[in-house]
Formats: sequence, structure tokens, C-alpha cells
Amino acid sequence: MKFLLLFGMLLALHAHAQLVQFADTTAQWYVADTYPNGSMQDPGFTETLTTAYAYDGDTLLGLDQWSLMQSAPQAGSALPSTIGFARAVGDVVLFRDTLGVIDTLYDFSLLPGDSVFYPEPIGGYVRVEEVSSIVVAGVAHRVIAFEPFLEQVPSFFVERWIEGIGSVHGPLFPRYPRNFETEVPGDSLRLTCFKRNDVLLWTHPDYPDCVTNIIQGTDDLSGSDRGISIWPNPGAQELLVGSGGMPIASVLLCDAQGSVVLQHTAPQGSNTINTSALASGLYTVRVFVRDGSIVTRSWIKH
Repeated sequence: MKFLLLFGMLLALHAHAQLVQFADTTAQWYVADTYPNGSMQDPGFTETLTTAYAYDGDTLLGLDQWSLMQSAPQAGSALPSTIGFARAVGDVVLFRDTLGVIDTLYDFSLLPGDSVFYPEPIGGYVRVEEVSSIVVAGVAHRVIAFEPFLEQVPSFFVERWIEGIGSVHGPLFPRYPRNFETEVPGDSLRLTCFKRNDVLLWTHPDYPDCVTNIIQGTDDLSGSDRGISIWPNPGAQELLVGSGGMPIASVLLCDAQGSVVLQHTAPQGSNTINTSALASGLYTVRVFVRDGSIVTRSWIKH
């Protein structure tokens, strides 16, 4: 399972460690929503906004205890909003929405050949292809891999559940799914990281940080030029990134489809990136500044 190995590294097991629980009230999920949002100046631009999901304590509904789940956009100053309640019963995670409707969100006891129904816009059954495991917080957690769901090419999604954490598309994806034209950063919904009690337990390899906000024309979020420069442009064998005195955390290069093709961890100052292995074409350069801002540039390779 080459795909699954991207999501976790096997760690030594510890006798005192416990299984990560989905309904633990200290759990935090960060989900990056990326979608096309071009303009006349930059028709290929894709916008990314991150939403955080977390619990705000427990509450008693009837005779059962439920964890109150909230969501909060990580761009701007929007306040958290209540989206429902979660409760774990053995291997099953139940979700109760704000209207009081209760349904199964996850069943981590599924086996290959079992199926899960996804509501509209999917509107179909997704079949379990394989069950494997990764180690999270020192304990093996089941990973349920589903067969790719193809509505019509190129609309599809590939679903994975991690025991206790949930879908790689976000904690509520099985209840509120969506179709993607292509599951690449150009059109995607991805769990960037999972924390418990503010301790990072799982990260997506394509995201250098839990929170990524790239918004066209909004200087306080996506960054103005911030003194960041790239040259030569067009270029060939290498790309130089000038920081203008800003402390750079990392640099991502994405191809025309939005796929990350090169990641560079950058020290402060000018940085030289070897681009000799890249094919000729148009690329998006995303410079992550340590103050949380992101500067986006277009770059052409001969």
C-alpha cells in the first residue's frame, strides 16, 4: 500500500499508549478546501481555505453523552459555529446534526467487500477494497481503503478512513461528501493534520502546515509581494527565490494541474532550487513565509 505509507510512519509501540478516539473532546482536525477561483489576470488560480473542526465539551442528550463539534474558518475572524454532535459506541461513530437526525458516521469494523452508502452528491455505495494499519501515537490503527468511486470521468474520489481520526477528506466527509473533478490540489478537500490536546499526531505529506490559506488579491492572507521575488523567469535548470528579508519556511512548486511536483525547505535569505528534473511548462510557486502568509507566483520553465 504505497499510498498509505505516505500518511504515517511506523513508530515503536508503547505499552501505556491508547487508541486515538474520534470522540475525544481534545481532538482537532484541519481541512484544506482547494477549488478553482481564477480571474482574468490569473485564470488558472486555485483558492485554498482551511477550516478547523474541534469539540467544545460534552453534553447530555436524552440518556446519552455526546461531544459538541464546532467548525471555524482559519481565514478572517469568523467565530466557531456548531455543526452537530458525535458519539462513539465501540467501533461505530454516530453523528447527530443540529436538527436532531442521528446516523452512522463511521464503522471501523468494516472488512473488505463491505460497502458504505454516501449521500448526494455521491448518491451511491462505496466498497471497501483493503484494510491495513498505521501507527498513531504508538498504537496500530486500522486504515480502511475504499475502491475509487467513479461517477463519470474525470469526476471521482478515493476514500480512506483512519481509525479514530476519520476520512482523509475531513471528519464529516462521509456525511457531507462532494465530487471532485480531479483529486489534486487544484480541486480537493484534504485533512492536513490531526491533533489531540494540541499534540500533532498525523499530517498529510503534501502540506507543510496544518493551516494553508491562499486567497487571490487578499494581501493580509495570501500576502502581497512581501519583498519575495523569483528569477530567472522564464528559467530552466534552477529557480532562485529572494526573501527580501522575510523568513521563508518552505517553497512549493505545482504544475498546471495543481499537483505538487517539488517541495523545498528554505532557510532565510536567497534560495536556489534545482528545477532540472521538471518538464517544460507553466508552474505555480507558493512561498510560505514564517509569519503565516503565502506569496503566490507564476513561473515558466523553458
